[in-house]
Amino acid sequence: MGKVIYTLPEELRSELKKPMGTLYRGNGIECIEMLAADFDLVSSRLIAVGDVVTHYILSFGVVPTLVIVDDRTKRGEISSEIRTGKGDFKEVEVENPAGVITEELDLAIKEAIEQDVPIRLWVDGEEDLAVFPVIKYAPLSSIVLYGQPDEGVVAVLVDESIKRKVGEMYGV
Repeated sequence: MGKVIYTLPEELRSELKKPMGTLYRGNGIECIEMLAADFDLVSSRLIAVGDVVTHYILSFGVVPTLVIVDDRTKRGEISSEIRTGKGDFKEVEVENPAGVITEELDLAIKEAIEQDVPIRLWVDGEEDLAVFPVIKYAPLSSIVLYGQPDEGVVAVLVDESIKRKVGEMYGV
């Protein structure tokens, strides 16, 4: 495992339960259909963080430029139906324990975003905090999707404001 560069402070845990973008309430593909009504998912730079949201965006027929998965949801095993085997991705594996971001994960996200091929970043551990370095490195106007457990999907349109907010939380 690489060096830990960020540990989620206790006081930010409740803050992270609030969506950082627009929450699309619902289950599965219906959330993606609502997103598609608001965003051009095909021509946008799209990044998905989480197994369930990745499954449904791929089921919708859209291949993000980067997906970050860990074969888990809500800290439990995911079903074989959700397992993200679809899509033609360059595969990259990293280790990242729960509640932290390692230098290895941060660098892998930075490098993946700089590439011109779709990448699936498999995290051995937990990918929940990966949204921080994703927003840090994503070009402006990128769309970052992540699951809001038991509520739906959050879409973050990357702009200077969200980059500043994440920078303050993430310490960059």
